[in-house]
Amino acid sequence: MATEVSVLDKDGDVTYYSNYADATTDIINSEIEHPLVQIWADLDEQIILLDGVDIWIAPGVTISNSSGDTITDNNVAVKCNISGYGKLTQTSTSFYAVCNFTNSNSKVSVKCDIIENESAGQACVSSSAKKFHLECNLVYGKSHGGVYLNNNNSDDLNINAEKIVTGEITELSSGTTAIISRGNGFMHINEILCRNLGHCISHREGEITANIKKLTTKMNIANAIAAVHLDQGTGTQKLILYFDEILNFNGSFNSGIGIYLHEGKGIFIGRRVYSENEEGVDISGDNTKGYIKINEIISLNKAAIRSFSNNEQLIIDSDYIVGFGFTGSVYIQDDANLLLKNAKIINTDDTSDSKCIVLEKPDTLLPNLTLNNVKAVTGNTSIGTIIFQAGFTGISIKNYGFFANKSLDTGISLVIGDSSNFFFIVSTDLT
Repeated sequence: MATEVSVLDKDGDVTYYSNYADATTDIINSEIEHPLVQIWADLDEQIILLDGVDIWIAPGVTISNSSGDTITDNNVAVKCNISGYGKLTQTSTSFYAVCNFTNSNSKVSVKCDIIENESAGQACVSSSAKKFHLECNLVYGKSHGGVYLNNNNSDDLNINAEKIVTGEITELSSGTTAIISRGNGFMHINEILCRNLGHCISHREGEITANIKKLTTKMNIANAIAAVHLDQGTGTQKLILYFDEILNFNGSFNSGIGIYLHEGKGIFIGRRVYSENEEGVDISGDNTKGYIKINEIISLNKAAIRSFSNNEQLIIDSDYIVGFGFTGSVYIQDDANLLLKNAKIINTDDTSDSKCIVLEKPDTLLPNLTLNNVKAVTGNTSIGTIIFQAGFTGISIKNYGFFANKSLDTGISLVIGDSSNFFFIVSTDLT
């Protein structure tokens, strides 16, 4: 008697089959009511979901396929729950996903141990379903991406994963972006790792609230890219991200940006953002909105924060903002508008390039800057600069508390608070 697959009906009767296809054919032909498909042994076949038919996979069981998507709604609207503790894989290198839900009215939830894909042309999970829930220990896109949510019609998204990984250590050309999100919902992920290339998360449409502890991308492919990315979307997307670390490391090539906020609204609350070679946070685009509360924003070789051509005021509340070189630790261009709060701004360069804040006016637009309880430390108190005016001289800066280890250059006027009312204090003791 075949024992690979069983069907449990509403009366508790169990029928056994040798494969999933025979089980679902019998469900349709026999009109079995409220069936539950139970998979007890490894299967190598495609799982086409049926509306109203749930699937349970026994612990340790592997479902794989080498000739198409492993699990799919076949572009037919289904409501289906996949549960258990199985391993879902797709073993072809062709353009196939492990889970591919293409119907915009499908409602699917998947709970498993591991999802792993060999394909270089498709993510582990590709979903345009109206509802999609995922609970998984590991999503591993060996050659491509992790979870791609393709439809802004998706109004019930919930991703709960221990780890999402793209790329192989031994194949430096493998892997890409871990998560592309469109739609509305929630994510709770312990770690996202892009080993060779890719955004950890690129949010493009809808509103996502995410709690992701650690996000890391390493550049082993020549294409500088941001770990967290808001761009290439509608311009109205919103991402609320709580995190511990966002890291962008050099690999075979120089690293990219930590947070890239060029569209929509980004709210980032976390402990540390770090980039070895590019900016820690890069902000641009008129009508781009944001709030950034991060303890440490660090770039080893460039500005920790770069903001240009965005006319909405963004608030950056940060304990330490650390950059290096002539672009300053904070670089503000055109009509960019920043409010810096509670920050110690440090430029670690000890040459004349050691500028804490750079304000640039390349044409007719003047940057806007407000300071509130800010300390600025240049690495060279002789020829370094606290606030450098590039392309112009003469600007007014609103000040609600400012300390520096060097006097300001000519042309900078502090309004509201200045040295006369002790809201601006210069001391070389500040280090």
